[in-house]
Amino acid sequence: MKKTFFILLAIILSLLLVACAASVSTTAETSAETTAVANAETDTEADVETDAEADVETTVKIKLTWPKDKLGSVPQLKGITITDITDTEDGVSLTYEGGNDDTAKMYIEQLKRADWEYKTLNDEIGKIVTCSKPGEHLVFTAEYSGAGSFVYSTE
Repeated sequence: MKKTFFILLAIILSLLLVACAASVSTTAETSAETTAVANAETDTEADVETDAEADVETTVKIKLTWPKDKLGSVPQLKGITITDITDTEDGVSLTYEGGNDDTAKMYIEQLKRADWEYKTLNDEIGKIVTCSKPGEHLVFTAEYSGAGSFVYSTE
C-alpha cells in the first residue's frame, strides 16, 4: 500500500513539474511574440516585462515621440508624455499626459513666436486653443488634469 502511494505521489509531482515548465515556456514565447508585434507596429523599441509565476500577464511599454514629420511647422511641446498618435485623412492627432497650466501658457507663447494666429477658450476643464497658418490648422487642448490633445490638419 505504501509503495503504491509513493509511486502515485511521484507521478503527480512529475506531472506538476511538467505543467509548471510548460507555463514558463508559454510566458516566454508570448513575451517574445508581443515584443515582435509591438516593434513591428510602432517602429519603436518595446520593453516587455513578464512574470514567470503569473499565468500570462504581459506589460508593453512603448515610448512615443513627437511626430515632427507629420506636424508641419507645429512647434514641439516639451515636458509631456505622448500617449497616442493617430493618422487622420488630412493630418494627425495625438494625446498626451504630464502637462499643466504653465505648460499650456508657455506653449501658447511658442505658437505666437512661430507666427501662428490663435484664439484661446478657457473653461472648467482647461484651455482650448485654435490656431492657424496658411495651409495649416491646429486645435490644442490642455486640461487642468494634465492631459491634452493636438489635432493637426492641412488644407
